[in-house]
Amino acid sequence: MNSIHQIITDRFVLGYNEPLEKVQYLYCYPEDPGLKRNLADDPEYSGEKEALQNIIRANIQQYNNSLLRRSLFSE
Repeated sequence: MNSIHQIITDRFVLGYNEPLEKVQYLYCYPEDPGLKRNLADDPEYSGEKEALQNIIRANIQQYNNSLLRRSLFSE
């Protein structure tokens, strides 16, 4: 089962592996349109990586909580 979740912004593409709870890849699309240079372990991009990781983890948590409530909509 593929458990990679992606978040795409105007600058970055981040892939988060939910079972491993880690970022698999981070690419800066404008500078690397071929997505060849993985920046996930580059300390220069740690701030962007952490921010995007927090967003994706929050989305996963919200989705899982919705499933527990058996409701995917706000009342």
